Amino acid sequence: MVTLWSILLLFIGIMINQFTNNEVRLSILVFLFFFLAYFFTKYHFAQWYALLGEVPAAFLIILAILVYFRSDTRGGLVLTGVLFSLASQSKLISILPFITFLGYIAVVQFIMVKTGHWLAVKKIASQIAYITLGFVTPWVLFELWKLITLGFSGYAEIWRIFLPLFTTQGLGVEQLPLLSRLAERNDTLINRFSFFLPALPVFFLIIGLQLRGEKKLLRLYGALVSIVVVYSGYWLVMSIGWARHYLIALILIILILGLPYLSAKLTQRQLALYTLTIFLFSAYAWREPLFPFSQDKVQLFKPTQNTQALLEVSQLLSENLEQRPFLTQWWATAVDIEYIMDTKQNFTGYNDPEVDKDEPFIIAVNSMFLREQDEKFMKLLNQCDLEYFGQYTIGKCRSHYRP
Repeated sequence: MVTLWSILLLFIGIMINQFTNNEVRLSILVFLFFFLAYFFTKYHFAQWYALLGEVPAAFLIILAILVYFRSDTRGGLVLTGVLFSLASQSKLISILPFITFLGYIAVVQFIMVKTGHWLAVKKIASQIAYITLGFVTPWVLFELWKLITLGFSGYAEIWRIFLPLFTTQGLGVEQLPLLSRLAERNDTLINRFSFFLPALPVFFLIIGLQLRGEKKLLRLYGALVSIVVVYSGYWLVMSIGWARHYLIALILIILILGLPYLSAKLTQRQLALYTLTIFLFSAYAWREPLFPFSQDKVQLFKPTQNTQALLEVSQLLSENLEQRPFLTQWWATAVDIEYIMDTKQNFTGYNDPEVDKDEPFIIAVNSMFLREQDEKFMKLLNQCDLEYFGQYTIGKCRSHYRP
């Protein structure tokens, strides 16, 4: 994962270079990005290397937008769509930034084309069609691969499990009054990211005024701000309010805060004043600067106890591949084990009708995500011979199992 986002950052840097010839200012932007990214996300530092999707999704969104502004050829438009598609596969909520971006370019193209409404509509439709083609193609190929690999019943089972999960994880169900919910979400951003959301419109206004007259840079700014505004509205009002779900918008915000350094019209004095403002804005985040490295379980360049337990579980299961598929409760209780093993398609749900429980079978569970209220699964698990590896539980179940 670290390699992935390092490569994405490298390409983002190459693409951003098109907006400036000033290497010093570009270097300051890069420093500011990493500085703010570290201090704003220090309590969520694991998200930068964990397989949770928000960070690569944000980078892919940024890269997609930069590719669009670098080349509006057919190939560039299709590549823009492909990158947005990969972002949505990394984190499904990235479909919202994709739709927002399509709306933004439609409005901008309509304003820019001055020779007739029909020509504007034609150009907008052409661009959206090529971008959508690039977006849809990876999804079709991926879903087709899943269908071929899993078969119709397995594929249907995945969607049966996914749709309720998407609803519960993607939409909030609490009945708080709107103002109370907004206050709660703002407190979440302050506590988890040391980030004061109400100050953001002021910064957006300042940055927009600084970029006046630089059309290409201003259009990039407009695309990023549009996505942040729509995404923030969703997170504040409609989401379940988990802090890490806001990471996509936060990473885009950090890039927006660095855009003035790409401007050729701002003087050194203006940029110095702006830099001071940014540091004052982020000063609250400077508390506990070494927090990611101060936890008892953190040892630099050494695996934690849970990592060692994961490796032991992987080794145990690899020695018993003849008993595949291994059973688990739901995807979250086995996804890290699946990832670390050399073999693939090792797991299935415990209620898979194709599993013959008259034969010995193995259950593997990451107990951190165990749903103990699932009585059927708990009964099954407790009838097995259990071994514990840190936060992991392995159940070796005999052939005489009866429900």
